[in-house]
Amino acid sequence: MRSTSMQKHHIMLTGFPETEKSLLIKIIKDLGGSYCYDQTDSEKFLPVCTHVVAKKPCRSQKFLCACASGKWLVVDKYLLDSQSAKKFLPELKYEWGNIYKYDQLPVDVQQAPSRWRQALKKDKNKLPFSGWVVGLCVAKSFQVYKRLLEIGGGKAINLKQTKHKDFTHILVGKTIDSKVESYSKMGVPCLKCEYLAQYLLHDPPPQLIEYSVFPNDISVKNDPISLALVGDTLQQPKVVITR
Repeated sequence: MRSTSMQKHHIMLTGFPETEKSLLIKIIKDLGGSYCYDQTDSEKFLPVCTHVVAKKPCRSQKFLCACASGKWLVVDKYLLDSQSAKKFLPELKYEWGNIYKYDQLPVDVQQAPSRWRQALKKDKNKLPFSGWVVGLCVAKSFQVYKRLLEIGGGKAINLKQTKHKDFTHILVGKTIDSKVESYSKMGVPCLKCEYLAQYLLHDPPPQLIEYSVFPNDISVKNDPISLALVGDTLQQPKVVITR
């Protein structure tokens, strides 16, 4: 079975158990597509891919990077029906959030793949993190956050290894370096790393104050979205500062 389509399909999979994954990989290859994966890190997103087939909407690296770069994010039925048709079918009716829904998640999260794909189709230069210069203060997964930011048009710098000052955001893990405080005092929003995924998945994006490690900062309180939160009660996050 070989696809007659001129487009080459470079496909990644996310969220599938090994038994299902093996079947889907065989279908991809039988149809003339290529199964993309990193031999040293099976969770790594590869920009060369054209499609990501997801078991369900999630916050995996592949799912988020596919959203950030406007790739097709489709259900596994796309491959199963393509197998029956003996060619890769048009993707639209198999796209997550378009027709296929996952009732356990909010509608805006389900529609994130379609929303970003359509936005980037209209203007490929309007990537979600365009103009962002982010200082990362994370003990683990630095490369994962860096990859997501760069695929989405942003720039990521290791906060502990730089004297760079012109940051638009600081993203931190569980332990906060003392340098973060100084950037906060300079008016740079200092946010928990989860903000990246929430920014991609929600429409409208979340208020900065919800993810700030210092929610009393003027830089966060003056965020236009946060100013609309009159009367909202937010829990102060626990902060551990290392010196």
